[in-house]
This record gives sequence, C-alpha cells and structure tokens, in this order.
Amino acid sequence: GRRRQPTWPMMASLVAFVVLLVVTSNLLGGDGEQAVIGSRRARATSERRCKDEEIITAARMAGVKFPKLEVRREGGVRGMYATKKIDRGEVIVSVPPSLLFSYETAGGALKDVWKRTKDMQELDRLTLLLLYFSSKVRSRWDFFLCGIPGMNELGPAVLWSPKKLNETCEREEYSSLCSFVENRRSMYKRLWRTEVAPLPRKFPHIFSQQDTGYSNYLWAIAAVLSRMWLMRRFEEPEFYPNGTWIGPAKWVMAPVAELLNHKPRAGHIRWGSQRRPHLEVVSDVSYRPGEQVFVSYGNKCNLELLLEYGFEIPGSPTKCADE
Repeated sequence: GRRRQPTWPMMASLVAFVVLLVVTSNLLGGDGEQAVIGSRRARATSERRCKDEEIITAARMAGVKFPKLEVRREGGVRGMYATKKIDRGEVIVSVPPSLLFSYETAGGALKDVWKRTKDMQELDRLTLLLLYFSSKVRSRWDFFLCGIPGMNELGPAVLWSPKKLNETCEREEYSSLCSFVENRRSMYKRLWRTEVAPLPRKFPHIFSQQDTGYSNYLWAIAAVLSRMWLMRRFEEPEFYPNGTWIGPAKWVMAPVAELLNHKPRAGHIRWGSQRRPHLEVVSDVSYRPGEQVFVSYGNKCNLELLLEYGFEIPGSPTKCADE
C-alpha cells in the first residue's frame, strides 16, 4: 500500500498537542463559576466520555502527583498499574485540595440555587453540581468528570437492567438486593420529582430539562455514591484508617485516586499535613512493576459492593449484617 508522507507523524503530534491544550485550559480556566460560562453540550450528561490518556495527562499538568502509576485496561476493566516498585506505606497519589471536587470547591457555581434550597443535604447538592458541570462545554472539572463511565458502564445496581437485577436476586446470598434497589429507586425518584425536576423552571438560565432528566439524575447520583470519599473522622474510620480530618471538606471526588480499583486492606486515603493538606492515597502493600495497584473502599460486604459499585469479591470474608 501507499506509504504515509513523512510529515504525518508531525501533524498527528501537533493535533494531539492542540487537543491537550484545550483539555488542560478547561481544567485551569479560572474558578468554578467563571470557567463554565458557555453553550451546552449536545449530548446528555451521562453520555460524555474522555479517553483515559487525556484524563491522566491533564491531571499531571494540573498538579496531581502519581509518579509510579499508569492507567490501563485489561479485560475491558480500567485500573491503575505500577510502573516502578512500590513499597508498603508509600504515598502513591497526591491531589491538591483545589483539584478535589467537593461542595467547598465547586459549590459557589450554584449559589443562587442554594439560596432557595437551604435544607438540601450536602450529597444532594454534590449531585446537582455534578449534573451542572457535566453538562457544560467548558469546565475546570471537565477532564475529570467526563472520565466517569456512562449510564451503561457505571456499576451501581440502581442502574441495572431488570434482567440482570432479577438474575442476581435469585442467588440466595443476594435475595434482599431487589428490595434494597427498589427502595433506593423510589427514594431517588421522589427526590428527583421534588428537588431536581422543577429546577429548569426555577432557574432556566442554569439548568435545562435535558440536563436534569431522571436518567441523567440517576446516573449522577450513582456516580457520586460510587466515587465520593468521606473525609472525616469517625469512631471506627472506614475510608482512611490512618487519616485525620483537617479541612472542612467532608465528601470529595479525587482525580486519579478514583481510578484505583477496590481490594480489602490494599490501601487507604488520608489528608496530608496541616501545612500541606493534599488528599493522599497510601499503599498498604508492596507492588512489583506491572502489577495492578488497589485501594480499599472500606470494610464492605458483597451486598454493599453490588449496591454501591456493581461488583462482588468472590469468597469475601466480610459478612453483611443480616447474614
């Protein structure tokens, strides 16, 4: 066949560089309110996708540190893999507080909404913020939020088809799953009708009916519940056994850290020092180059894992309360 002209690699590199500049400028384009001004995307919120390499490159340029990790897909599953030897106790991801998606960092964009919804809980507000920023052409969070899997890929059981849900509920150990999912769906539908569906009428300059449709809302709340870290101290801290609550942010989504898959006792998250309050992921095991690197999502039984993330761990020693 015909050989490509020698200038093609240079042109491809130039195009890739321009794309990278656009992605990065979205990330660094000012504060949460100013950076999102612009026209809406033509596609639904839950359909937006970015390539893994774009997310990783933009995160590095923004200041997220993960020098020994790379993103890779094996068997269709995205995960983070070691590029160098990782020692037990080593910090493997460090995220500056300004890059965390939380009510503290992003909430100002919807301050007019909060004035009329003063009783709305923090997680519900974060779900609205996710819907809002994910629908924009330009956003400081775009490189991160557009990497969240779409409706057909995101795992939580509330998004499952009736066939998949019924087949899973037929298994004895998951006989209660259907009732849990039905209760959650009913609660989410009620919240959507009372809190979310009226928003385009109340704030037509902020929300559209497409942005706040029920399917998009269900996707957003599933994304929040499956990707949020609870960053505060409890008597039996679940998410960060060696961490401390330094800043006011309680629920956060963290670029790159959320790409780590779950394995019990594999690692934990924490705030850094008072002087450097980054979110840090600490490995609790050692890894050789090429091995997949994990973090613990908490001491969860398989029923909880299916509800919140959509997967189970065969032979998991963690028992549910009703088992």
